[in-house]
Amino acid sequence: MGRIQEITDFIRDFDLIVSQETWIEKKDLQGLMWKLDERFYWAANATIRSKARGRASGGQLLGIKKNLKWGPEEELEYGVQ
Repeated sequence: MGRIQEITDFIRDFDLIVSQETWIEKKDLQGLMWKLDERFYWAANATIRSKARGRASGGQLLGIKKNLKWGPEEELEYGVQ
């Protein structure tokens, strides 16, 4: 079992995934998005490399399960206006 499959199996029961300091560089971002679990909406920011050499820093990855109900409809349902 590959590393991506292990992570996919682990996150299956979560509704929201947030990962900081991902070290995902811009050149690798597009390829990674194709491998992520299709049950989530994914958004990502690539890392920032401040120097030509050395490790890039930052990077975020956000996943929200597609069947998660949230937003104004739920707020009205619970009486929040």
